[in-house]
Amino acid sequence: MRIILILVLLLWGAYLWRKHSRNLLEKFKAFTDREDDPSSTPAQPSDAANAANAANPAAPQIQAPQDMVACLHCQVHFPKSESCSGLKGLYCSPSHRQLSEP
Repeated sequence: MRIILILVLLLWGAYLWRKHSRNLLEKFKAFTDREDDPSSTPAQPSDAANAANAANPAAPQIQAPQDMVACLHCQVHFPKSESCSGLKGLYCSPSHRQLSEP
């Protein structure tokens, strides 16, 4: 009797495990199919949305990516537009430029 009970419990556990793995597989397939669907991609902002953003200066603005450079003194990466140029290259601050260059 004990062997039959153990066998039934093992079969029931295997059934639940397979059922759960099938549900996960179906969810994964639905998720990947949704990513491949071009209609699910976010739309580009329209001219009306750009005009509305220009009218509201408090709204966060999306900026284009910038080139990143490394400071010659501390090797920290930062936007090139914020760099301090020196004789040897670009630095993150005037103090690092003074420390590296005589």
